[in-house]
Amino acid sequence: MSKTGFEISKKELKGMTDWLDRIGVNTAEKTKDAMIDLAYDINTDAKRGSGVVTGRLINSIHVAHSRKVGWSYSDKEGNAYDGGFQLSIDMDEVFIGSNVEYAAAHNKYNSFLTNAYDKNIGNLEAKIQKRFK
Repeated sequence: MSKTGFEISKKELKGMTDWLDRIGVNTAEKTKDAMIDLAYDINTDAKRGSGVVTGRLINSIHVAHSRKVGWSYSDKEGNAYDGGFQLSIDMDEVFIGSNVEYAAAHNKYNSFLTNAYDKNIGNLEAKIQKRFK
């Protein structure tokens, strides 16, 4: 089964959290909340751009993180699917994507997930800073 998605890497996050730690701020929970918030923005935009035929792809796109790993969904005909990514997700990781077998091919053609990621990823720093005001 192919998977399509993006991860915000530990390396990207570590640079920002190290800076915040140096100025005396406990960052773990607030940074995680900002990452989850950003992931839901990406998720929303990916769904808007995915197109709908049966509803399976759009309903399969979801966010997974250490606080929420399971996902099930259905298509327009009521067929139920397990949407789990079968990943081990660390406390400081967030994953956005789909486990539908044709999602990667559809993203290559339509770029629904790539475009959503590109549109939103620049907002991560602002979302983190907002939590420290």
